[in-house]
Amino acid sequence: MRLNFNQIKYLPLAMLICLLVAAPAGAKLTANCSGAGCNWANLQEMIVNIINFAVKAIVPPLAGLLLVWGGIILLTSGGNEERVGQGKKIMTSVIVGLVIVYTSWLLINTLLRVLTNQKYGL
Repeated sequence: MRLNFNQIKYLPLAMLICLLVAAPAGAKLTANCSGAGCNWANLQEMIVNIINFAVKAIVPPLAGLLLVWGGIILLTSGGNEERVGQGKKIMTSVIVGLVIVYTSWLLINTLLRVLTNQKYGL
């Protein structure tokens, strides 16, 4: 039985939707305050929590899914140069995107540690 591309093209999208629905359940995105008791430190804490959630809970699974997607395109290309190029382009873009995301995370982490005296590092 030959694998039909139309049968699997929605699999990464379905997996991503499941991830985005389930991931926030265990995430702590808010600060420990309520009402008038919130201050600048609580805002900084919330920003750090959101950045950590994005970098640690969303980016790795999404990158993994996109790498799998590029690999599937590459493997099902059947020698078609256009499809081979498309698969390679997806995989290369994912790696470049990961480098950009984690480099910017490092810069933001350093900046937050300097501005908040090492209290709210990522």
